[in-house]
Amino acid sequence: MTALDEPAARMPGDILLHDWLEPNRISMYRLAKAMRVPQVFVSDLVHGNKRITTQAAFKLAKTLGNTPEYWLDLQTRWDVANYDADNVSELERITSMLTDGIEQNS
Repeated sequence: MTALDEPAARMPGDILLHDWLEPNRISMYRLAKAMRVPQVFVSDLVHGNKRITTQAAFKLAKTLGNTPEYWLDLQTRWDVANYDADNVSELERITSMLTDGIEQNS
């Protein structure tokens, strides 16, 4: 099974809201203030209107006590799981330059 065949990952904003904010009784407003970002920024993350960038991952990690890698991994898993079908058909037209892990010299 390839990464493109894996079941859809949870949206990072959904995890932020349901696994971090709600259980800890933290409002989006309080998180935004702690991160020193506008409240709309946190709202956009939660609702999937913004991706978790490296900068956002570092701010989330510092504020919530985990790692930037945690947040970036969530975003990457979401991106891979939801890769657009049009792009998948384009990928099918690309041929591998490697055979059995050994580069072919041309």
